[in-house]
Amino acid sequence: MLAGFAGGPTGGVIAGLIAGIHRLTMGGITAQACVVATCCIGLLCGLFSKFRHNIFSKAPVAFITGVLMESFHLGVVLIMVKPFDTALTIVKKIALPFILVNAVGFALMIAMITYIERQRSIRMERNRLQSELEVATVIQRSLLPPINDNYPGRDELDVRAFMEPAKEVGGDFYDAFLTDSNHIAFVIADVSGKGIPAALFMAPSPPTL
Repeated sequence: MLAGFAGGPTGGVIAGLIAGIHRLTMGGITAQACVVATCCIGLLCGLFSKFRHNIFSKAPVAFITGVLMESFHLGVVLIMVKPFDTALTIVKKIALPFILVNAVGFALMIAMITYIERQRSIRMERNRLQSELEVATVIQRSLLPPINDNYPGRDELDVRAFMEPAKEVGGDFYDAFLTDSNHIAFVIADVSGKGIPAALFMAPSPPTL
């Protein structure tokens, strides 16, 4: 069942064959029935997962599926094992624990796999957003005037500027420029708020100041 969920029909059938071969080595009158049942269950769960993976990934649905598949397994035993009275005696003896244990175990495994997949998706999305924010940081800094050691080209003036946003990006802005040969103007602005909204509001500001 689990192989079918994770690997589709092919994975389910392969896992069913492996389990069936192992069961054959153990012997017993139900061995051949178990081979047929495990292969069929792997195939059915693989097909179910392929076309209804999102529904299949829910623990209650997985539990119900487990109950149905293990009931099918016992049904195959009843059909294939002869004499029928012997098969019926075996099924009556093991049916309840066999079905419940396997269904609960399958549901728990599905819940664990689904949780791990969800956490992996969240981590990938977080990494993607972090990369985009790093790019946004570089873009925002490029919008600020390049005030460096050579600025503003006057030996008697030494102007420095630095901006460190509270988050990756912010709404801070500065500028410094000569209005004439004897006067220098400083502009310091701060958009209300922090983060991406403030940065987006700040972005058009330089051309309008």
